[in-house]
Order: sequence, then structure tokens, then C-alpha cells
Amino acid sequence: MTLGATGAATVVSTLSGFIDESNIIFTDVRLPSSCPSPAANVTMTAVSQSGVSVTTTAPLNVTGCSGLPYAPALAVSEARDAKDQGATLGLDVTQAATDAASKTIVFKLPSGLGVNAAADARCLTGAGAGCVIGTATATSPLAPTKLTGNVALAGSRASPTVTVSFPAPFALTLVGDVNLTTGTVTINNLPDLPLSRLNLTITGRHGAKAFTTTCMPSSVTGTFTSQSGVTRTVSSKVTLTDCPASPTASGSVSGLASGDPKLRLRARQGQRAPDITSIAVGLPAGLKIAGSALMSKACASKHGMYRCTGLAVSGASVKSVALKGGQLVLTLQKAAASVGVSVSAPVLTETGSLQSGVKKHKVTSATVMLKVTDTKGTTTLLPLKLKAG
Repeated sequence: MTLGATGAATVVSTLSGFIDESNIIFTDVRLPSSCPSPAANVTMTAVSQSGVSVTTTAPLNVTGCSGLPYAPALAVSEARDAKDQGATLGLDVTQAATDAASKTIVFKLPSGLGVNAAADARCLTGAGAGCVIGTATATSPLAPTKLTGNVALAGSRASPTVTVSFPAPFALTLVGDVNLTTGTVTINNLPDLPLSRLNLTITGRHGAKAFTTTCMPSSVTGTFTSQSGVTRTVSSKVTLTDCPASPTASGSVSGLASGDPKLRLRARQGQRAPDITSIAVGLPAGLKIAGSALMSKACASKHGMYRCTGLAVSGASVKSVALKGGQLVLTLQKAAASVGVSVSAPVLTETGSLQSGVKKHKVTSATVMLKVTDTKGTTTLLPLKLKAG
């Protein structure tokens, strides 16, 4: 018995002339993982001992496809360049060898990832094969070795595509449609071929990165649909590499029960991160910045320095103070790695209901929102839940 190279035919030869019936059973058949309806036909051609050839067909009824296990997993990484915001994107999809094969994969790109339009434009000419922007590897229980291929960017600026290609003898091509509005990549019509691992590493054309990153912590969603129509949605936190550490904040609030509120805050920029240029403070319900106090004679700029009774800043000099949308916005004279802010009366006021709530222990905490902006223009929102005292 010989199995054809394509798996499409089985040849049984040199049979005895005394056989009038043959029953062959294949067990542990791996494919298909989709159940076609109507059933596909199996064609058999038999040649008699005298050389007469007869061809017949019968439907191959495949069942149980929707019951196959299907649990793809996703891992995502962003590696930032040392000298700029260019980034390498890594997408890693894994499945058990016994899982159903995927038919559709939709990736929702990380929120901190941006498109390097200047570098990508040369690939989006609307014609041709585009340009190679990365590498791909795949592992299949049906292939004896790991498959190695490339990732190409093509199409137009309005309709870019990403094509993953693997060469012969296991030629495989996956085409993904990129939607810049929704930030998604959709790969449709994958062949019914099990892939226990698919890894894409997207760098860019000739060293120019295809993506940029803000190094913002985020998650990626992958929606996978099997050949039989089973859908699984998985989420993965993005692993950030070579990114400056994000800013952190700490603080305390006191005097709420006595009606003499004092708020102390400190923002610190992470290691290797650009320094802080401005801080915006958003207060919880019951606390408010008195605009009249900020405009009083007790608060003024002199010799390029800001001074104010009820507002003190340490670690940096303040260039200007503003009240925007209820937030206290401090713009620094010179960027700094660590900035402390202390706010009290008459700049900070408290409602009677908040004072009463804290005094009666009905209010036990207050959340302050710090918005930190650095010299790169990156803004980070830092919520601080403080014990109300």
C-alpha cells in the first residue's frame, strides 16, 4: 500500500485473484477538522485481474468536528529601539497538537503601538509584492521540521495587507487585512492544517521599524475561529522590552474630619524615562481647588518663579499654575525626575458633606487622579486611592 504524496490517493497493488472483498480501516486520522456539508466524495478506481478499470464514488461523512478541543493561546511583545521609539512586534500563537485547526484569526493591536507611516509608505504602492518586514516560523504535527518564512507588507495606504509566506515543500500563505481605523489584523481562510505554533516577528523594511511604541502597558485581544466554527477570544498582556519604566505616584490626605484638608502628592519618573514637565491633579468629590485663591495676591509669579500660600512644590520650580476643567495643572520651569506637591487652605477647600462623611466613618478613602506629562509629550494617568483621615 502506498499513500500518495498529496494524501489524495491510496494505491493497493498486486492483490490476490481470490479476494472478493477488502475492508481497510484507518485510525487516528488527523484531518479534516472541519465537517463539510454536503459530504465530500471519495473516489476509488479498481483494476481487475484482466485489466478492466472501474471507478466509483461514495460520500465521506465526517462527524464530531465541533467537539474537537480548541484552546489557542496568545503571547505578545513589544521591544523598543535603544535610540528612538521604533519597535519590534512579536505575536506568538500556540495550540495543542490535538486541537482543531484555525480558519480565522483576528488580532487587536496594542493601544501603545503606532504605525511608522514614513517607513511603511514605501511598501504600500498599491501594486506588486510589497516588501519584507519580518520573519515567521510555524510548527505543525504534520511537518517533520519547523517551517521558516517571512512577513511582507503590501497593498495600499487605504487597504494595507500583511502576508505570511512559507516556501516549498510545505508551501503555505496566510493573508491578513489591516484595518487602521479599528487597529485590527484579520487573517481569513486559513487552510485546514493544524499549527501547534505560529510566531511572527515584525521589524520593518531595511532596519526602519514598521511600528513605534509609547511603552504604555496594554493588552492584546485575539479572536480565533476554528474550521468547524467554534470561536475563542483570548487576551494577553503585552511584554515590554527595553522600555523606560513608567512613572509612579504616592500621596496622603489628612484633616478631612476636622475641615482642614491637606493633600500631599509625589510623582516620580521611572529609570531611563524622560523627565516630568507638567502635572495635573484631579480631585475626588468633596474636594475642590479655589480659583479665587490661585488668583489672589498670595499667589503670584515673580522673577520667573511661582509662589502661593496653600500650594507648595518641591523638587522643581513652577512656571505656571492653571485651573482647567476642575484640575490643578502645574507646568514646571524645568523638567524634573521627581516632583512633590502639597495643597492646603486656602487653595484646597472641602464640602461639609465630605467632612461629615469622614467624621462618621462613612467615607474611608478618596481617589486622586494624577496626570503626568514628560518631555516626550507622553501622558500617564496615575490613580491614587488614599486613606481619608
